[in-house]
Amino acid sequence: MLEPIFAQIDPLKLGENTRALNIAREYALRLDKQPDNLEPGESLEKLVSGYPDHGFVIDRKEAQDLFRRVEPPTEDLRELVTTLGSFAIRPADRLLLFFLNTEERENKLKNKEEAASEEQQNQSVTNGSAEPHPQAASATNGPVAPAAGEQAEH
Repeated sequence: MLEPIFAQIDPLKLGENTRALNIAREYALRLDKQPDNLEPGESLEKLVSGYPDHGFVIDRKEAQDLFRRVEPPTEDLRELVTTLGSFAIRPADRLLLFFLNTEERENKLKNKEEAASEEQQNQSVTNGSAEPHPQAASATNGPVAPAAGEQAEH
């Protein structure tokens, strides 16, 4: 009567799952040594095997049952989560790049625009065009060399 049920159990899969839980338990113990934040008792076991998957959300009230120190998010953290939007709570399936510092973003954009302008200027000179692209001269903030056959203005 129980034989069909036992026949469905794969001993290798069972061993893999047990080993994975043991590894998770050991990592959790090591991670908790420094901050010593886990509540004693069942917290570790609940974290390792009490949730259906790694992405299961634990709210602040439940976190207070599991951990000694639980704080509301700071204003900076709230701003970061708002900036990241859904990327802050869901894993991404690709690499994402965000500029959190607007000054760095502006510098990168400026450098990219300057590089594009220089490339346009170089192409104009290479192609024998009499005049470089109008934005190329302003982007380099300097005089533009005359095209072949032209005289420089003094």
